[in-house]
Amino acid sequence: MRRRLKVTITKIRTRTGSASGFEVFCPVCGGQTETLSIEESARLLAAGRERLEEMIAARLVHTVSIAGAPRRVCVNSLPGRKS
Repeated sequence: MRRRLKVTITKIRTRTGSASGFEVFCPVCGGQTETLSIEESARLLAAGRERLEEMIAARLVHTVSIAGAPRRVCVNSLPGRKS
């Protein structure tokens, strides 16, 4: 007796390396965007981590969660930056 097995593969997220971060889908921007770590983003803004966390809490800056990794900051949402 033969059994039939159906396998469905669904692509959930794409993550590729780039020079300074990861490129992922940002649900707020609605497209692929480069992301940086919290520390990299704070340095780029010349702001402390606390100030960046305040901006994230106020939804002025977007963050993206990646399975198995710390959250990342969407470069497009950083003030004065568009990638």
